[in-house]
Amino acid sequence: MLLCTSCFEGIKDPFIFLPRAFDPYSDRRFMRVCSPSMMIGPSPSKGVVFNKGPEVAVRFRSSMEGDQREVPNIMDRYLSFMGVGIRLRGDERVPRRDIISDFLEASLTLDYDVLPWARASIRMGNLISLVVRRVRSLPVIEEAKVAFIERWAGMAKGMYERGDAFPQLRWVAISNQALLEHWCGDHDQALSLLEYVMKKKLSDQDRLEAIIKKASVLMDIDRVQEAGKLIAKVPDDLVDFRLSLIKQVLGGGE
Repeated sequence: MLLCTSCFEGIKDPFIFLPRAFDPYSDRRFMRVCSPSMMIGPSPSKGVVFNKGPEVAVRFRSSMEGDQREVPNIMDRYLSFMGVGIRLRGDERVPRRDIISDFLEASLTLDYDVLPWARASIRMGNLISLVVRRVRSLPVIEEAKVAFIERWAGMAKGMYERGDAFPQLRWVAISNQALLEHWCGDHDQALSLLEYVMKKKLSDQDRLEAIIKKASVLMDIDRVQEAGKLIAKVPDDLVDFRLSLIKQVLGGGE
């Protein structure tokens, strides 16, 4: 049964489509940072003091209403602790957090030329890309689905573009965009971006990520032999568990 256009467009929070993880310890990661406590009694300090506890959302909203310079750091750290990495992989699972919608609004309206903001933006781009991937497989009227994907993929690409000004993030962002292009159905563009990245001077980690992404794209479009040849060239000391799984699927990559 298809979800009608009106019902689909009536969904207020598309982040409900994110692949979920039940993570009872996620908030404990914040217990020593970023949460508010009220100082009661005589004190040289007035107002809210951020100390121990899980209320990162309060700090974010307080910063949005006042001095917004801390917003990039808050978003970057919060998303990192949630399990949203800089490098998009496709197997991410994230706990439900209502504040993500507030982060999206902030990322679309604010602009900073600092590294934490670029990192936070790339993490938001990854979340949006995961939403796009999920929506593509939903039983929704095609016209509504295409319009949603175009809009949200455009937002994700805008987030990734913020990594261009920072050499340590540039190739990561382009590799992430390649995976997004693949999920949107433009496999040729995805492979073109990954080949472009792989020609650059990369760290071992960034090169491995690009190789895994390219192999995954090739496998998804039934170019299995090319994927096998690609991963067979990876030195043994760089092979991680994800590449090992791909090799197993391909019968050792031979």
